[in-house]
Amino acid sequence: MVNKAMHIDWTDTQDLSQQRVALQQSREYATALRMLGCDVQVATICDGGTPIARAQFIMANRPVLRRIPLMSRGPVWLAENLSPVVKYAAIAALNGAMKSTAHLVNAATPIDDQVLQSNGYARLMPPQTVALLDLASSADKRSAAQNGKWRNRLRSALKADLDITQNAFSPARDQWLLSAETAQRRARRYQALPQAFTLAFARSNPKKARLFLALHRGAPIAAMLFLLHGATASYHIGWTGPDGRRKNAHTLLLWTASNWLADQGFLSLDLGTIHPQTPRLNRFKLGSGATLHPLGATWIYSRPSAFVMRHLPLRRQNAA
Repeated sequence: MVNKAMHIDWTDTQDLSQQRVALQQSREYATALRMLGCDVQVATICDGGTPIARAQFIMANRPVLRRIPLMSRGPVWLAENLSPVVKYAAIAALNGAMKSTAHLVNAATPIDDQVLQSNGYARLMPPQTVALLDLASSADKRSAAQNGKWRNRLRSALKADLDITQNAFSPARDQWLLSAETAQRRARRYQALPQAFTLAFARSNPKKARLFLALHRGAPIAAMLFLLHGATASYHIGWTGPDGRRKNAHTLLLWTASNWLADQGFLSLDLGTIHPQTPRLNRFKLGSGATLHPLGATWIYSRPSAFVMRHLPLRRQNAA
């Protein structure tokens, strides 16, 4: 039974500027996807009139699960220390308010897994893990958390006569980076969001796509692009040439970017998924002082059909 105190408001009025919000649940992400023609729906879950959660669903034309809403790394719980009972009631109310007969959820935490399973969700895929760098602590504490070898590479990069610059990403000026990263992606055979998303994010969220460049004698040898959303930043794409690798430019770029983000008041930096297939990249992320943050699994909820709902009470009665 749905808790009558729970109410779903299909408006997006919550202030997320001080929230640690995953990119996929951010308003900036929604703005970029809408520019690309995607349908985005946002539900505010209220308990007795008080907003306690925000759930952002994307409806994209996926080849198999076409037009099925997807909530990735959500919902965003707006209140701390909510009990499992309250979370259960919130998800139950959300299920009842959804217009579609089915929807997908990439759970944000293992605790949310339990809430979803108890609400009748079926698990489709196992959970992943991301690397999060805490920016709320001081630079000294963040430096102390670094792996010794990572810190040594940083010291080497600081002596390598590199100039570090940072600016808002410009689709016109910085197209070269997208082209270089696409070529790098093909060579290394990894997947990432398409160029169109990067361009849409930069155009629809002015100054929230920040490009950090490492220059040697005026020429770029490495780059990192970060997306800003709420009180969180996400590493988006990076590129490096042979000189950048020799001079450990990415180490210096990440350290410089994390310090700038911390000075701007950001609380955490999401460095992305930890993949078993990329041990070297994993060591780079975790060597920076980032910690492992387990996500939840991928789930699907399918509302029972009208036929089943009509005959279920009779089946229960006969069984009794």
